Amino acid sequence: MRRFMERAENRLIVFRADAAAAIGTGHVMRLLALAQAWCASGGEACFVGGPGGLEQRLLSEGFQVVGQREVPGSQKEARWTADFSKNHGALWLVVDGYHFGADYQETMKEAGLKVLFVDDHGHSERYAADIVLNQNLYADESFYRNRQSYTRLLLGTRYALLRSEFSKWHGWTREIRPLARNILVTLGGADAANVTSKVLEALRRLDVDIHVKVVAGAVNGHLSSLRASAAQAAGRVEVLTEVTDVAKLMAWADLAISAGGSTCWEIAFMGLPSCVIVTANNQLPVARSLEKEGAAINIGWWQSGAKEKLLGAVSALIEDPALRRDLGQSCSRIVDGAGARRVADLLRNPATDNHPLNVAQEA
Repeated sequence: MRRFMERAENRLIVFRADAAAAIGTGHVMRLLALAQAWCASGGEACFVGGPGGLEQRLLSEGFQVVGQREVPGSQKEARWTADFSKNHGALWLVVDGYHFGADYQETMKEAGLKVLFVDDHGHSERYAADIVLNQNLYADESFYRNRQSYTRLLLGTRYALLRSEFSKWHGWTREIRPLARNILVTLGGADAANVTSKVLEALRRLDVDIHVKVVAGAVNGHLSSLRASAAQAAGRVEVLTEVTDVAKLMAWADLAISAGGSTCWEIAFMGLPSCVIVTANNQLPVARSLEKEGAAINIGWWQSGAKEKLLGAVSALIEDPALRRDLGQSCSRIVDGAGARRVADLLRNPATDNHPLNVAQEA
């Protein structure tokens, strides 16, 4: 570890996030995107925390992974992470997770660290980080009124963190077929409630020839039931695990059924028509904002009536190429795919960024 860090002097970013069945994998995966962009121009990255089933993915990317034994988000853990980052000469500490709050940020700043705090809905009582990044379409400055005078806000999908696998799809044009046959189902890295199985049950009722590919995340505990569902589908359903190039699957698909997490910004970049299912409270504003922009069909919470709404929406999308085209075009206007590079460039040299402090995404 010491040898690695010595090579990384003045180029190291420490990324602090966790992944688990209870919290999913999104926090780690979007930091992975930023780490890739940072390292593409000669930086070094180290992930600290509990990456769950993503450790091998991070290691395969060439990143260092360091575990810690303290309770995530606690003051003991904050002090440990601050000491670790300072001792190894980190240029920045990037933190992502709902269990990191105001005290955590303040501990890092008291230690003399530069901090980027990734947020979704203003969950912290106050903000002391140097930069707060909210990549969501609904991001608003009002979430962060209680912040330090020096705290900079990066708000909106201009800063959406997409992994490097998406870079080769810049400029690609999606073919809109008369009938949609290929459906991608991706309901998060954990899908604790096993909504995916319920979606597959619903899709079996469609009296059309479709091919479904299911992306099961790294901490999904329902693989056996998903594979059992696929086995009953006579070759129409594939369950895919350890997927490292989901962009290729999004290009294959004619439409997607997605949870309302960060995957929605990947789907938007790929211009993929989608139905968004809400599986957690923090996904509600994502689904609603996409619906408002005409960029997705909002199914809402998976509860009474949702199955029928999903079937109706999927049936309409299968048969209506104009609807798919409209949704896809609205998607493409939302995310340009350069967010991770923008943020990495800003971390490297804040003075080169031409956007003023504390402002939301440009119209």
